[in-house]
Amino acid sequence: MLGPPCQVPLPLVAGDRAPTPPTRAARAGEEHLDPAARAEEWLQLRLRLIEGVDLAEARARLGRDLRADAGVLREAGLVRIAGGRLTLTRRGLLLENEVALRLWG
Repeated sequence: MLGPPCQVPLPLVAGDRAPTPPTRAARAGEEHLDPAARAEEWLQLRLRLIEGVDLAEARARLGRDLRADAGVLREAGLVRIAGGRLTLTRRGLLLENEVALRLWG
């Protein structure tokens, strides 16, 4: 059986800052992302949708054309591009994180 959690505060190490109290939004469960993280999250969420990623919207949000990065993924049978949309194949759905990394970076 475990005892009560340790209540002794750890000393700050040189260069550490004391933690700031959470903002009201953070306490409410909201998450605030910087623009790059928001774009990455958008891409990952859209890839999981059946309708996939609208390439024009992706260009506006990410500042680049995903078609250039998608060529190798299409040859590997992970994505398809049709009607201005990029969608994952069955195989691509299984490897969605890797596909997103390739498209993102």
